[in-house]
Amino acid sequence: MFAETTSLTESIKNQTLTANRKIYAKVDGDEDFQLVHQDRASLTYDEKVSIENNQRKFTLDKEVSSEWPNYTMPKKEGYTAYLTDETGQKEEKLADGIIPKSEVTLTSLDNTNLDRNYYIIYYPDERTLSVEYIDKTTNEILSKDSYSGKSGEKITLNIVNPDKNKYSIDNNIIPSSYTFTGDSNQQVKIYLKDKNSNSKKEEEKRNKITSPNINLKENPKTNGSLPDTYLNDDDKAISLYTMPNRKKAVMKNKKNKRNSSFKKAELNFNQCSLIVLGTVIIISSFFICKIKLKSEV
Repeated sequence: MFAETTSLTESIKNQTLTANRKIYAKVDGDEDFQLVHQDRASLTYDEKVSIENNQRKFTLDKEVSSEWPNYTMPKKEGYTAYLTDETGQKEEKLADGIIPKSEVTLTSLDNTNLDRNYYIIYYPDERTLSVEYIDKTTNEILSKDSYSGKSGEKITLNIVNPDKNKYSIDNNIIPSSYTFTGDSNQQVKIYLKDKNSNSKKEEEKRNKITSPNINLKENPKTNGSLPDTYLNDDDKAISLYTMPNRKKAVMKNKKNKRNSSFKKAELNFNQCSLIVLGTVIIISSFFICKIKLKSEV
C-alpha cells in the first residue's frame, strides 16, 4: 500500500535558528578548561510543509549559512595558544592568537543543533636565563652562566664564585632556584666584591695624610725633635706621621707655642719694669738736686 501524498504544499517563511559558539581555554598542566568567550550566529530559513499519510511534513526550503567572526584570544606572555580537541590533542597553532571566522550551515531540519565548542591550550615557550657575575666596583661582567627552560618552569641554580681568591659574593640573598617568567630576556645578577678593595682604600687614606703644621721658625728646638733622617726619608716620614705619632707631634707643637708666648710676655714685662724703674730714678734725682740747692741758700 503506497503512502498517500497530496500535492498541496505551503511555506513557512523567516524561521530563525541560533547557533552558539563557546570558547574554552586553559594553561598546559591545568586540570580543567575555563569558559573565556561565547557568541552566537543567527540563521533565517524557510520551511516547506507537505502532507503525507495525512500528516504534515516539514522540510527545509533551501540551505542557509551564517558565520562566527574572528576572535582574538587573551594574550599570555611567554605562552602560545593552540587550538585543540576536547582531549587536548593539538590541531593547529593560532596565528597571533586569533580564532578565524568560521561558517555555520543549516542543511536539514533533521539536525538543527549547530552549536560548536572550541578548546584552546596555552603551551609555554622556551626561555633562556642568564646568570651574570659582576664586579661591584667597576660593573664589569666577569662571567656568565646560561640556563634553559619553559615559561612557568622552576629550575635549580648553581651559583659558584668564579674567582674565590680575589672576590667574595656581595648579594644579601644567593638564589638557589628560579622560576621562568614570560619575559624574553631574563637575568639574575650576582655582585662580587674585591677582597683587596678595603686594604687599597686604607693605603690611599694613609698616603693622603698630610704632615702636621710645625712652625720651625718660631720654635727652633722643634727641628731638633725631628731628625733629618726622618724628614728626608719618605718611608720613615710615613711611619712618623701615622696617627699616633702625628698626635704627639701636634701636641708637642702646641706646648712649644704656649711656652714661646709665656717667654714673650715675660720679656715684655721685664722691659716695662726697667722703663718704670729708670723713670723713678730720674725723677728722684731731680728732687734730690732741688733740695740740696735750697739748703745751700
